[in-house]
Amino acid sequence: MLLFARRSTSGALPFYRSQVPRTNASPAYGFGSAPAKPPVTRAHSTPPLGKAPTKVPVKRDRQSGWRSTQLNAIRNNDIDWKAAVSRLQELKDSSSADLAAYNATIAVLARARQTIEALELLTDMAEHGPAPDTVSYTSAINACSKTGYWEEADNLLREMIVRGLKPDVFTFSAVVTACGRGMRWKKALDLLAEMPRAGVEPNVVTYNAAISACEKGGQWQSALKLLGQMRERGIRPNVVSYSAAISACEKGGGQWEQALLLLKDMKAHGIKPNIITYSAAISACEKGGGQWQKAVDLLREMDIRRIPQNNISFSAAISACAKGKEWKKALELFRVMSKRGIKPNVVTYSAAISACAWGGQWETAVKLLEEMFAKGIPADVATYSTTISACATGGGQWEKAIELLRQMDQRGIQPNVVTYAAAICACHKGGNWQMTLSLLSEMRDRGIQPDLVVYSSAIECLETASQIGMAMLLMREAIYRGFFAKTWGSVSTVDLHECSAAVARTIMRCLLDDLRSGQRAPRTIRIVTGKGNNSAGGQSVLPGEVRSFLKDYSGPVLSDDTQNTGCFLLEELNLKAWVTIMNLAP
Repeated sequence: MLLFARRSTSGALPFYRSQVPRTNASPAYGFGSAPAKPPVTRAHSTPPLGKAPTKVPVKRDRQSGWRSTQLNAIRNNDIDWKAAVSRLQELKDSSSADLAAYNATIAVLARARQTIEALELLTDMAEHGPAPDTVSYTSAINACSKTGYWEEADNLLREMIVRGLKPDVFTFSAVVTACGRGMRWKKALDLLAEMPRAGVEPNVVTYNAAISACEKGGQWQSALKLLGQMRERGIRPNVVSYSAAISACEKGGGQWEQALLLLKDMKAHGIKPNIITYSAAISACEKGGGQWQKAVDLLREMDIRRIPQNNISFSAAISACAKGKEWKKALELFRVMSKRGIKPNVVTYSAAISACAWGGQWETAVKLLEEMFAKGIPADVATYSTTISACATGGGQWEKAIELLRQMDQRGIQPNVVTYAAAICACHKGGNWQMTLSLLSEMRDRGIQPDLVVYSSAIECLETASQIGMAMLLMREAIYRGFFAKTWGSVSTVDLHECSAAVARTIMRCLLDDLRSGQRAPRTIRIVTGKGNNSAGGQSVLPGEVRSFLKDYSGPVLSDDTQNTGCFLLEELNLKAWVTIMNLAP
């Protein structure tokens, strides 16, 4: 019995035949059935007296030829996996199925990603013969690697070692690949380190599989170390090695500088980058804070090198332009892409709409959304949220924002907290505080909890509309739910430097209200203003806003913090005096 067949942990594949669910069952799946008797041959007539009987050697030759035909059919790369299984069953029925036939069938099943069938066939070999060899196990492991069943692949590796079979570089490479696809990059690196101890030297395929495992886990530093190891072992990295390492830089937080260094290094070593390499490098520039100029330069370089572009490379470049707030360039790339016959997908449209949002081009964003539907490209919640955001930045087009929100319901797309944040922002920009409150109520009815962005935008809307009481109530709700913890979390400090002016004024009102009511003791409080998130041109906004607010509010005297120019002090004596005066007032 195979080791993996005895496993019973959750998520394990059902390797016993009785446990494997079947669809379209046919006799061809009967791997465990006893072989049928060989076909009965036709009897020859008795020869005349005096003549020796004639030998009939034709049967074996015919059977050998038939067997070769069946085996060659299984080995055909174009054969359907069900047909291959059927051919194997025919060989079994005639007692002609040997190791080569089984191995060829497992290889077909691996190519077709029929992991359960491949493992079941391996089980049948171990139980009824012929005994599986290294090729059998490697093919079964390949089946696991294609579907990401890394635990089963690793168990097969241990199984063959227990059986006295020596895994080769192809076996280890397949297991490493399985670990990568199963998002187990640490296990992949452990296997790579195990190979020399097992007397197997890794090759470029093994290293590429390990680097790809690191790429899927966003482990760019480990990927770079593996590239260095390859050179130390005298293994020349190829385009797959570099592409995977560059992709690891992209997925590891947009390490665009490292990605471009790798691209330069591979060119210096005479390795030609391909579309995958460039797409990964452009994506790294996009993820790395919108390095739009670098992304556009790489796209142009693809043209010079006559490397065909696709929607992945264009989408990443458009997204980089969007993050760099270069909406005109983003839309220009979108038009170039269409002229070249490269069909945009939902990612491309979302990137272009995001660029419109940054530029406040709400009408263009809406047109792009409509174009998606006209081309049969389904929009998702992110696409709608970005389009609604464009309505917000485009002068507070709250009516259009609400129209899009209702359209989502009609199309069966559930809005999320980001969608509502964009819609509330549109209402804030458009000065509709009533609709803001309505959206907040709608969120709660849907079971969607507001986040910091929603609270901040709604409070801004209410405060600027002079709905001070409701703004303060919403602020207290947000504080109760754990938001603004950095701002409100200390008894001696109120940190406003990440707040807008409207939110800062609301927090100061809540603070003074607590001091006056006695909920907060009148002790020295440091007010941190910094520049505030509405600062422009390097000029501080919040210090002036706080001073003006306290003056208009008849608040306590504010002192400068000599140790920090980005702070003010509400000193204890001044606070006590202010509280006394306010409590004496009618």
